[in-house]
Amino acid sequence: MAIIFSPRFEKELEGKRGVTKDVVRTAIAYPVKPAQKLSARGLRLELYLGRMKDSNDYVIVWSHVDGHNLVIDSAFRVSQELVNRSPSMEPLALFRVFIDRFGLPIPLAPDKEKFYFDQLVPVNSLKLSDVIPRLAELTRPVNPNRHRAHSNLVFKPIEQGGTVYLECANAFCIDIDEYEQSN
Repeated sequence: MAIIFSPRFEKELEGKRGVTKDVVRTAIAYPVKPAQKLSARGLRLELYLGRMKDSNDYVIVWSHVDGHNLVIDSAFRVSQELVNRSPSMEPLALFRVFIDRFGLPIPLAPDKEKFYFDQLVPVNSLKLSDVIPRLAELTRPVNPNRHRAHSNLVFKPIEQGGTVYLECANAFCIDIDEYEQSN
């Protein structure tokens, strides 16, 4: 399978805290644990956990399969401190801890979660046609400090049983300024 780096990775994440394309390729080739392969609303995801060279830190890679390509959407350095907080070394469990630390809330639902994964999120609207023009508003992270951010939002609006939902494969947003300033 060919490894492809998304334009968002290249523009927003490459080189941040030492996470380069080579670091990502190494994490995929030599993961700490086998890749965690998940399916979320029809999207095939592969999450990898690798070690940073010359460090106790890890790199977590968030990717999806597109035909015969593995598309790298996001990759982040994760400190040993955050690894110690994780209930397991599974990439998704560790990613949830990472999101808890660096994620920005997304107002898809009234409780404004930082991470949505493989779920139907009800939208307070009567008609699907009312939701479409509001998608930018519904997916804009709560970012009062106006920090730089990296978003990964994969969803589609649907109507089911008279209720409008956002069918979310995944949705998260990372505060890049906070992430870069961390150790």
